[in-house]
Amino acid sequence: MLVYVLLPIAASELIPSSDLTATSSETENFAYAKNVIDGQPNTHLKTKTLNQPWVNVELRKELFITKVVVQNAYSGTTGVSSSQIRMIDGCLITVNGESCGKISASTSQSKTDQNYEITCRKKGDNVKLQLPGENVQLIVVEIEIYGTTTVTCSRFTARSTPDEYYH
Repeated sequence: MLVYVLLPIAASELIPSSDLTATSSETENFAYAKNVIDGQPNTHLKTKTLNQPWVNVELRKELFITKVVVQNAYSGTTGVSSSQIRMIDGCLITVNGESCGKISASTSQSKTDQNYEITCRKKGDNVKLQLPGENVQLIVVEIEIYGTTTVTCSRFTARSTPDEYYH
């Protein structure tokens, strides 16, 4: 007896910046929300010092979000002094209000790696990054969102059934 099992596999792609818009908490001069989706490593978002600052990225249409990559500010980021660089440890990432997880030191490959990758696997048209805490400043260079419009399936064929083990 053959048994077929369908396993979902998402073919994920980087969502182009032309399909995204960004808004945020109040920002400092020239450090706008749109900078996190412009693909330029020399621009960034820098909020004013606030309680729970955030940045929100809207997608043109609802997609199956597979992962979010956040690039933290680093030494040499234009307009950011070394004393302003703060780990974005604890930043919450949500898709349409549902948690994908949070950024932690273990999300990074090393202490010098400034890219944090969060696996999502949620359907939505809105990705939000929020830094918990009071009187904190959110500084982010880029946010990349990966997703797909469809989920494809692969086929797995079982070679035997449990009954065959008992005969």
